[in-house]
Amino acid sequence: MTRSTKCMIVLVSVATLAGCEALTMSAPKPPQRAETTEAPPPKPTYLKDMVQGNAETPGPTAVDSAMVWARKYTEATERVMELERENQRLTEQNRTLTQEASGLKEQLARSQREIDAANAMLLETRSELNKWKSDVLGYREEIRRAQQVIIDYQVQIVRLLNGEVLAGAPTTRPAAVSIVPREEEGK
Repeated sequence: MTRSTKCMIVLVSVATLAGCEALTMSAPKPPQRAETTEAPPPKPTYLKDMVQGNAETPGPTAVDSAMVWARKYTEATERVMELERENQRLTEQNRTLTQEASGLKEQLARSQREIDAANAMLLETRSELNKWKSDVLGYREEIRRAQQVIIDYQVQIVRLLNGEVLAGAPTTRPAAVSIVPREEEGK
């Protein structure tokens, strides 16, 4: 038996008992003497009217009121139970979301550390790349100079082999001897 049904039974019982007492309380009085000229005071029938109703002033009886209040109590009780279930569901959802949020915060912190490490590594790699570029450009210039020197020596060698005396080169032969180029020898 549910709580609301018990309450309804109690209210109906109280209303019934109140109606029964009202009937027993208004016991018949002895007839009054006709000597009094005043109208007799009206009988207090409010309890009887509450239980049985009054034709002169229609309204709810005590039983009707008890039934209405029992129905309202039942509805209120059901609403409270529904709100308690909703509260429990929201509490569970809040707990779940809180746990999920704490896990996500830890994951975010770990990701942030990884990003910071990756940024530091990227900056180091970038500086190494810039150093490498400057080294390569420096080596390129050195290679160009070295190639130019090699080309200059090759030109000097070719001139010497062709019989030309370089203007700045020291001569180990006497000045009277002239060197004839190869092209002329073949003629």
